[in-house]
Amino acid sequence: MSEFGEPNAPIKRSSSAGSFIQKYFAEGQLIGEGREAHAADPYRRLKGVVMPAIFFHLCWWSYMIKHDLFHLFEDKYYMTITMVFGSMIAGATSEGGAS
Repeated sequence: MSEFGEPNAPIKRSSSAGSFIQKYFAEGQLIGEGREAHAADPYRRLKGVVMPAIFFHLCWWSYMIKHDLFHLFEDKYYMTITMVFGSMIAGATSEGGAS
């Protein structure tokens, strides 16, 4: 045996991108048999909400800063206000939540 281990031994990976996405972005989808340890995590809901929010904020802020598009808010501020109130109504009603 060499100092680098077995020459034909498979490479072990601790985690993959697919398991990361499944764990944090498909949160709560597979809770059941064999997943009790994962279901006992007290921060799993927080992780399921915060991690996607951080990801999309980083994408949005990076794009806006790179292309210097903040000037659009000066002329089209009413669109932002409309979208904020529209999302609140859509999230608060069963009719808006289904669309």
